[in-house]
Order: sequence, then C-alpha cells, then structure tokens
Amino acid sequence: MKKILIVLSLLLSLQGIAQADSDWVYFSETGHYYKRFDTVMTWNDAKSYAESIGGYLATINSENENTFLFNNIGNITFPDDVVWLGGTDEAQEGVWKWVTGETFWDNGTCLLYCNWGSVEPNNYQGNQNYLNYNSHIYNGQWDDEFNRSTPFIVEMNSAPPVTPEPISFILFLTGGAVLGARNLLRRRKSGFLPAQE
Repeated sequence: MKKILIVLSLLLSLQGIAQADSDWVYFSETGHYYKRFDTVMTWNDAKSYAESIGGYLATINSENENTFLFNNIGNITFPDDVVWLGGTDEAQEGVWKWVTGETFWDNGTCLLYCNWGSVEPNNYQGNQNYLNYNSHIYNGQWDDEFNRSTPFIVEMNSAPPVTPEPISFILFLTGGAVLGARNLLRRRKSGFLPAQE
C-alpha cells in the first residue's frame, strides 16, 4: 500500500500539479473577478480551460489593474516565476491582441495600456507568442514567452460559479484507484478473494 501511495505521489508531482491556487479576488475598478491557477498548462490549454469554466485568460487595460493583479495573485516564485495572461501575437507576429479581441500592441506602438519589460516583446528565437508576468526578471512588467506549461490567471466578468479545480478530477480518479486497490488487497489477505496466478 505504501508503494502505491509513493508511486502516486511521484506521478502527480511529475505532472507539475500544484494545490496552491489563489482565491478569487474582486477588483472594483473593472467589476471583474480573477484567480491564479497553479496547475501548469500551456498557454493554449490554459485558454481552453478558462473558457470551459466561463472565463478567459486575464486581460489588463490599466496600470491600476496591472498593479492589483500582480500584487494580489500574479507575483509568484513557483514553479518558475511565469504566469500566463491573455495576450498573444500568434496570428500575426508583432500584433498583440487580447483573447477578448482588442489589439493592444502593433509592431512597437502601444494602442491601449501596455507594460512590457525593458526589451520586450523580443520574440526570442522567433517563437515567443504568449504574454506573461515574469516575476523574477520584470516584477510586474510583461514578457513574451514560448508556449510552455506555467500557471495562469483567469478573469471573469461576473461572480464565478463554484467549479472544480483542474486538479480535483485527477485527485478524485486517483483516490478511487487507491481505495479500490486497497480493498482488493484486503480481500485477498482475508482469503475472501483468491490470488491471481
């Protein structure tokens, strides 16, 4: 039984699963709710997850909103200082749009609010198309990044429904498997169930 639990713990840690999501926070200037999910996902998967629960990856339209988000839920050092936001230039290099459709940066010109780090966006190695906070390097400023797995911030325009965290379903399944295995072992030990050959 101990071996099963050790293997299960190892598998969950290899998946990059964290259980320290922030609570939903409300920002009165926008009337919106925000939450950081620490289950790491690629930008595209995080976008899909946010939409599946009725929200979207966070968009930032003012300095006050940026400061509020970064100070309350965006400033992390786990697992690697990066948190996805809802901006991308995947459709057209250098033209950054929010997932809600607004273009906020067009080839060096800020059209709405922007808060890029000093040399960003730089499209390092020609493949950085996704917006994030990078706490270690830029401390509240934005960075463009490769489509790798990191935590992410979801925004909702109204009070969020009670939804299972991405980890809940995985824990439910693995918990059921562990309990089932434990019961099977108990039955075999008690002689109620013959051992398999």
